[in-house]
Amino acid sequence: MQHEFRRYWAAFCRLGTNMRLLLAGAALLGLGNGISLTFFNLYLKQGGLGEAFLGRLNSLGTIGSLALAIPAGLLVTRLGSRKSLVLSCALIALFGALQANILVPALLIVLQVGISASTMLYGATYNPEMMRSTDPRDRRSPSASRSPQGPSCRSSRRPWEDSCRACSPVSGHRPSPGSA
Repeated sequence: MQHEFRRYWAAFCRLGTNMRLLLAGAALLGLGNGISLTFFNLYLKQGGLGEAFLGRLNSLGTIGSLALAIPAGLLVTRLGSRKSLVLSCALIALFGALQANILVPALLIVLQVGISASTMLYGATYNPEMMRSTDPRDRRSPSASRSPQGPSCRSSRRPWEDSCRACSPVSGHRPSPGSA
């Protein structure tokens, strides 16, 4: 386990500043959402709103995201990824802060749709920014023990994998010259 942590830490240190900030922001946003959504539901229930309303309010996130996916992508294209990322995080914080001080069902629904739109904008911004800020070799999943070598590596590749299981920077395995 210590070896894996060192390997992940080395990969993290190779990332550029933009990517480190992007990952830190995503971690903080996820932590904040996880904590606030748990307590927010308890707060609303304590405020006299029923479980049926809480279910409807929470489901608006999914429905709102579905409806706003394409407009969010168009807005990212128009504003650029950095401005969209800052705007989405600011709107999530603003709508969340407003929502925490209101117990009026109609306003809660409007603010929830605003949070959904802001979250969709964040999602539409995050992935393209990550792709732009990283090297293709650093984009593999943290649990993967191989690096993408492309379809030319056939030594121990399963049909659904892009590279063999032995290919990794640690193992030093490289595709054989005649395996193309």
